[in-house]
Amino acid sequence: MAIFDNSGTVTIADEDKTITVVLVEDDTSITETYDPQITIYPNPASSVLHIMTDNTTIGEVRLLDMLGNVIYSSNINENGHTIDVSGYRHGIYFIQVYSENQVFTFRVQIAG
Repeated sequence: MAIFDNSGTVTIADEDKTITVVLVEDDTSITETYDPQITIYPNPASSVLHIMTDNTTIGEVRLLDMLGNVIYSSNINENGHTIDVSGYRHGIYFIQVYSENQVFTFRVQIAG
């Protein structure tokens, strides 16, 4: 358990008091993070939408409309995927990319 050296003062209702604050490390910290490079193109898309990552495996891809309804979903377990968007209405959508206990959300536009 690590103790961080930090102190401060707080003013309480017309009376100044000094309060000692001790910060204690707990098990909720994140020791390392990894943000894979995810590329979605073209944006806007009219016929197909490509999703590519670095060497990270994509477990699932979802396409959601503005109301949050899942209109496309695919389990792929690869580092790339293509969605045929030619049959979808023009507008703004969200792509959710599930990868290694993480979900990344991107805004995409489908245009004609």
